[in-house]
Amino acid sequence: MNKLTKSHIGLGEVRNRVSPSIEEYEVLLNKLDELNLDQVIVGQLSTLEIDPRVYLDSNNNIVINLDKVKRVSITLDIDFKSIILVGGFEGREVTFELLNQASYDIQWVNLRVSGGLSPGISLNGSTTGTSNTIYEVLRLGNQYYLTNELLEVWEYAF
Repeated sequence: MNKLTKSHIGLGEVRNRVSPSIEEYEVLLNKLDELNLDQVIVGQLSTLEIDPRVYLDSNNNIVINLDKVKRVSITLDIDFKSIILVGGFEGREVTFELLNQASYDIQWVNLRVSGGLSPGISLNGSTTGTSNTIYEVLRLGNQYYLTNELLEVWEYAF
């Protein structure tokens, strides 16, 4: 009797037909991740606590949990607050949109740009007019990094 092998029964050929390439596998993983996302956190900064993924910590900082979040869209309407980011998929970008209709002074606690600095809430650092900033944030370990500015900041005087 012949010894059965993978090649003898054709398993090697079947496996080669059904196995995805590395690129196909990454696409599948990304699609699965997107299915697990709860889409967006949207609202004014003063009322975001209504969302179960947003809460105030003991120091009155606004904590945003990025687990299963794909996009965060915030209209700034309060002053002198700090935002702390927690959770989220490591290595997966989350898109942030921040609309600052005045000169609200909001700061990040653990969001970093090159050089390890904490960025301003609007990339232009303007203290007058309106700014709309859209960028991507990437989690690496316990830190979050600004990776890409998607649109230029626009502003105008009232």
